[in-house]
Amino acid sequence: MKQKGVTNRIAKKFILACLSQLIVFFAFNQAIAADPSAQPESSAIKISTPQNIGGRVTVYGDLGGKINPRGLAFLGGIKYRNSYRYDEKYDAVSAYWQTGVDIGISPAFMQAGVHAEWMPWLFLPLRIRYDYIQYSGINDGLLSFPSADSPYGDDVRKDRRDEEKTHGSRIMFQPTLQGKIDRFIIRNQTDLAYYTFNGRGPYFLELWYNTLMKDDDWLVCNKTQLLYSVFPDKERRKLFAGPYYEVTRAFDAQITQQKLGVAVYWESADSIWHISRPHAGIMGGYHLEDPNRQGQFYVILGAGFEFDL
Repeated sequence: MKQKGVTNRIAKKFILACLSQLIVFFAFNQAIAADPSAQPESSAIKISTPQNIGGRVTVYGDLGGKINPRGLAFLGGIKYRNSYRYDEKYDAVSAYWQTGVDIGISPAFMQAGVHAEWMPWLFLPLRIRYDYIQYSGINDGLLSFPSADSPYGDDVRKDRRDEEKTHGSRIMFQPTLQGKIDRFIIRNQTDLAYYTFNGRGPYFLELWYNTLMKDDDWLVCNKTQLLYSVFPDKERRKLFAGPYYEVTRAFDAQITQQKLGVAVYWESADSIWHISRPHAGIMGGYHLEDPNRQGQFYVILGAGFEFDL
């Protein structure tokens, strides 16, 4: 029976991975020829206009929270983007470069980051970033565990009072493939991250992806989204909804996590209460595979703004 259960899990993982890659392969081959004008960035999806060509400085902020596992964080910063090519056929900026700095604040840690992003073609944004992380010594940051098999769910963490006040760092490369067919938008983003931790160890709880990692360790996360634009492109209103699949792998701990869910994104075309381009989103899903949360549901909420200087 045990062998049968292992076989079923492997088969499920293989089928989901194949479906994800088939969706991406079909969408990108069709979207390049049809209409690859989707311009999503972060949690909001933006439709560009000719006046977006040239340089622009933008201040932005996003507040997000999640349930199972619990979490709360604010990320704000400033970025400069130079859009240097515009495609009249697809009515979208087709090439840009961008750089910026940001600060993240949560009850468990603070981080300061710098990033550079380049989109050489409409369907391929590329981003690299560096983050310095300062752990507060409270609220689960930073917790150590003796082995990769150690439980680290909420029932364990609520009784821990030995968080360390220390620091760490992260370097991350994020390539994204994206395209559009009629009102359907397809995105496949990979996060390849390298982490360092200063603490007792040997395993540490990484809070963004909620997994165990070692010092000098690697993590890879891949997310595929298929979104439908509720309103036609010609309308100023923007509302997107659709399913997504996410798989994460921590290398040294050999921990694999899989999630399946539905996302809804909204962005206002007009300012609200003097806030430029406010946006919000909600993601709800199911832990397909997780050492502590398998078979449980989760919710992620977020809202933010952008303001051009």
